[in-house]
Amino acid sequence: MLSYKFARELFAHVAAQYYPKYVVNDENESVIKALLLYCCNDPLFEQSGRIANASLKKGIYLCGNVGSGKTTLMDILNKCNFPYPERRFGILQCRRVAASYLEHGPKGIEAHTIKAVEIRNDETKLKHVCYDDLGAERQVVYFGNHINVMEEVLQDRYAHFSKHGLLSHFTSNLTMDEVETMYSLRCASRLREMCNIVVLGGGPDSTDWRN
Repeated sequence: MLSYKFARELFAHVAAQYYPKYVVNDENESVIKALLLYCCNDPLFEQSGRIANASLKKGIYLCGNVGSGKTTLMDILNKCNFPYPERRFGILQCRRVAASYLEHGPKGIEAHTIKAVEIRNDETKLKHVCYDDLGAERQVVYFGNHINVMEEVLQDRYAHFSKHGLLSHFTSNLTMDEVETMYSLRCASRLREMCNIVVLGGGPDSTDWRN
């Protein structure tokens, strides 16, 4: 098992290389620690009590206020290239997934739905995906049908998670209550089942790092 100390040093090195202005502070330190334990496959991730119903077998749903650094944090973890295949993932913007459906129809999102298992078993491709900015995509109209693309993606990936352990990660400004309102109760319930819910920032005085 990769040590937390080594993972933290690797994280600091990668952050300095790609995001030289990135700062570890009181708002993000505990979240970074939890996610590094997760990336190390360290059982302490499940035992710390920092995250409700924490499980190394689930993905990450990283939510928080606008500009809290969610996407940057997941990108740094991705670039760390941890030695465990289940901790490596690609990052895709949800709005681009929706745009692909708008342009190509169902074939535009096959890689995220019915073809996900094939991708998982193809060693030349990334096995797991982090969908960035869930909730920012718009509903699309395809041949007169209004479709919430990311809800379709989530429902299929939930099935693959249940049957094959395929992991999905998300960043979002949406709380679980807001996910339920924007998508559905079923969608929120399945997100809770397939992901560890991790909150970054979220308070009224939380820093917006884009300013």
